[in-house]
Amino acid sequence: MPVPLPAGTRTHPSLDDLLPPGTIERLLGQGDPNPEERDDRAASLSSVREALDLLRTTDAPAVLALLDRAVARWPYNAAGWAAKGWLYESLGRSGSALACYNRVLMDLQVEAPFVYEGKARSLASRGQQDAAAICRSRALALRADR
Repeated sequence: MPVPLPAGTRTHPSLDDLLPPGTIERLLGQGDPNPEERDDRAASLSSVREALDLLRTTDAPAVLALLDRAVARWPYNAAGWAAKGWLYESLGRSGSALACYNRVLMDLQVEAPFVYEGKARSLASRGQQDAAAICRSRALALRADR
């Protein structure tokens, strides 16, 4: 059974939807990782791609397990955290979604329209309309800057 779409969305995301162009490459190259860590980063990103491909055909727990492994292997994988946020949002778990989106925005310092839009939907579902409006505004500004 496919993962349901969150309210206000029309499609399941792809890797290109999650982060601005070049962000993944920048994250992959941060620091001077040893060969084993480079392999972990690549495997983590591959797991996110696989999880996103499975959204249309596989149930949410299996996709979530794959994303959990991805971020456990490389905790700085902003794409993995953004995908987890979207998945939690699709399951109606707005608190968990917000934690994932905040991880990308605050802890990893990656700004992405997709993440702000997801955070806005999660905040709105919790009745936090003013905060949601701020996130929507930031997402629009980031999209206009592209």
